[in-house]
Amino acid sequence: MQTNIYLPQLELTMESVTVTNVRVQEDAYATAEQPLIEVETGKAVLDVPAPKAGYVRKVFVKCEDQLGEKALLCILTDTRDEPFQLPTCPGSAAAAPDGPNDRAEDRPSRPLPTPRPELSEGPIKAAPAARKLAKDRGIDLANVAGTGPGGRITVEDVQRTRAP
Repeated sequence: MQTNIYLPQLELTMESVTVTNVRVQEDAYATAEQPLIEVETGKAVLDVPAPKAGYVRKVFVKCEDQLGEKALLCILTDTRDEPFQLPTCPGSAAAAPDGPNDRAEDRPSRPLPTPRPELSEGPIKAAPAARKLAKDRGIDLANVAGTGPGGRITVEDVQRTRAP
């Protein structure tokens, strides 16, 4: 049986999250409660677990994607070769098509339409606790080398950096 995994509401006022790590690959077996993806909200870095065991048949997100609520993350099936279908209407009524050329295949992984800064001035990837520690110590995160996944700045990275 096919199970569509959508982004749950992780915070009461959650508008968007950033994917920081995709922990599964297509055709891999995921156990119940196994983390599928890791996301950063405005307050924390959280795992999104699998609601049940199954084979990951299609992943719709990648690192650095900005996702809105009810975004389709992936599709699980009970068996590896079970046929599956892309959803035609993901989420609720709020996820209605944008227009006549809007296709279901395009909607799940489309980032939010918020403008991104230029890559040279892009957001600094840092854990929320690392951001707080840097602020408390007067450290500019632009001067900290990240050693976490994807170059993410960790608390340990900030602790190793001297304040100006």
